[in-house]
Amino acid sequence: NRSNALKQNQNFDQYKTNFINNLWDLYPNWASSIGFHKSDSILTIPDETQRNKEIAFAKSQLDSLHLFNLDSLNNQNKTDYYLIENQLKSSIWNIEKFKSYQWNPSQYNVSEGFAEIINNSYGDINEKLLAVKARLKMVPTYYEVAKKNIVNPTLEHTALAIDQNTGGLSVFQSDLVQALAKSSLSTAEKAEINRLSQDAISAIQSYCLFLKAR
Repeated sequence: NRSNALKQNQNFDQYKTNFINNLWDLYPNWASSIGFHKSDSILTIPDETQRNKEIAFAKSQLDSLHLFNLDSLNNQNKTDYYLIENQLKSSIWNIEKFKSYQWNPSQYNVSEGFAEIINNSYGDINEKLLAVKARLKMVPTYYEVAKKNIVNPTLEHTALAIDQNTGGLSVFQSDLVQALAKSSLSTAEKAEINRLSQDAISAIQSYCLFLKAR
């Protein structure tokens, strides 16, 4: 009946809001890339723990999604239902079957995320740089994990990874340097960010050398 359908749609709208919030908590780098900057200070480490969290999230969300009666949902919500279902199923399939994390080295690249934080018009420059500082600390671990993940990479994706990661160095060598010059952080804070940036550059260069030796 109509009141039941109305309730189903209201519940589904609430589910969608919760789903999106939980999605951004699980994928902070994705969130940053589309302008949701709450978790800019977090760089997700692409290890087995993270992959297991993503699978658990997808399965749990699918269980919640499938509690809704599709026939009771309006057209907008039916479309969203299928979009969410496809997203969740594809993330499970990608990890369990496709396994691009093993053969596609180009999916490991931190520079774009840093560029988004440094160059967007959102927020105070000092706050952005403190988020960058926290995120920089994770870059060496990120690339060490990336090296461990890679098995039988394709030549094309290896070449692309080297090009993109090498090209991305300018974010640290130029964009970040300019942002630091404009900021009012203390000299000690700037020096610490510079040191962490050098560590990040070394990690990226080490990853490229690792790929060239494949």
